[in-house]
Amino acid sequence: MPVRFIADGEFVVVETKGNNRTRRGMEYNNSICNVLRLEAGMLKEWMEFSDTLLVAAALGDPADWRVSAG
Repeated sequence: MPVRFIADGEFVVVETKGNNRTRRGMEYNNSICNVLRLEAGMLKEWMEFSDTLLVAAALGDPADWRVSAG
């Protein structure tokens, strides 16, 4: 859920807070900051910052994630 938007020149910062539960039933309530850079009205760069220890605790090691079709 977006909490705050800050725009200055070619940059937009979006702060979000999640209130979620994983498929295994673990709470996953992360705060995320996205920094977007626009150029001529087009998105040129997107950086995301979050609590990576919380991501690993709730979702496991990304190295172990498997992409499956369907």
